[in-house]
Amino acid sequence: MELVIIFITLFEIKFIKSNMNLIPCLKKDHVIESCHLSTFIKNLDVPKERKKLKCDDEFNVLDEKEREDAKGLFSDLKANYDSVISYNKNIRTQCCFYLNYWLDEKKGKKEKNINVSGWKIIEKLWDTLKSSSFSCDRKPYKKFSVNTKKCVDFMVYCVNKEELKYKCEHPEDAQFKDMYCQNFNKFTQKYYNEFMDHVKCLNETNNYNNYNWTFSDSCTLHNAPKTFPKYTSDTGILDDESKASIGKCENGEKSLIPDCYMFQGVPVKIEELPSFIDKALMKYGIYAGSSFIGFLSLALYLYKVKKLFC
Repeated sequence: MELVIIFITLFEIKFIKSNMNLIPCLKKDHVIESCHLSTFIKNLDVPKERKKLKCDDEFNVLDEKEREDAKGLFSDLKANYDSVISYNKNIRTQCCFYLNYWLDEKKGKKEKNINVSGWKIIEKLWDTLKSSSFSCDRKPYKKFSVNTKKCVDFMVYCVNKEELKYKCEHPEDAQFKDMYCQNFNKFTQKYYNEFMDHVKCLNETNNYNNYNWTFSDSCTLHNAPKTFPKYTSDTGILDDESKASIGKCENGEKSLIPDCYMFQGVPVKIEELPSFIDKALMKYGIYAGSSFIGFLSLALYLYKVKKLFC
C-alpha cells in the first residue's frame, strides 16, 4: 500500500512539473508573465545570438566601440521585430508599439556607447526590417517619462485582462477553472489598486476626453466596474459595481494621474489624435460608400431583370 502511495505521489509531482505552463499560480508572478504580450515584453531583453547582418557595412562609418554596440543593438532589434509574427494577430499592434517604446527607452537611458550618428543609422535601417508577412512602422515616442510608462502599463493591463478572462471562461482543463478565475480576480484587484488609488479625478480640458485613459469600451478608467470586473462561481465574470469610477476634475482641480490618450488600442500623443481620427473616419467612410454602391448596383440589376421578364 505504501509503495502505491509513493508511486501516486511521484506521478503527481511529475505531472505538475510537466504542466507548469498550464498552471500559472504554481510559479511566482507567473499569472501575468504567462500572457502573450507580457511574454513578448519579457523576451525583448533576453540575450540573443548575434548574427551577421546584411547591412553590416552601414555601421563602418562609426569607430570600433560604437560600431559593435550599434550592430549588437540592431541585431537585437531585428530578432525582436522578427518574433512579432509568432504572436497572435490580435496583439501585434501592441507588440509593434512596445517595440518602438523599447527602442526609445534604450535611446533615452543611453545604456549603450551609441552616439547620435549611431542612432541615425539604426533609425534609418528600421524600415529594412519589414517583410511581406509583417510590417511595424517606426513611431518614436520622444517625450519618454515615468508618465509614459504608466500609460503603457495600462495598455498592457487591458490586453492581459482579455487573455486571463478567456482562460477563466475557457480553461484548457476544467479542473483548473477555479484557479484561473481566482488568478483573474487577484489580477484585476491588483491593478485597480495601482491605477485608481489616490486618483480623485481625470482631466477633461479638450475635445478628446473620450480618448483619455480609454483603451476600449471595456477597458477605460472612466468605467471602473467594467474595466476591473470580478468572477464569482454563481455569475461568472461581471462588472464589479463595488469598484468606484473616477469622475472628471471640476472647479480648477488637477488630476494626480497624467493624461493618457489612446487610439485603437495604443497610446498616442494628443497632437496626433486629429489626424488618426480623420484617417479612421475616411477609411470607414470608404468602406460604407463601397457597400452602398454595391447594394445600389445589385438593386438596379435585379430591377432590370424583373422588368425584362415581366
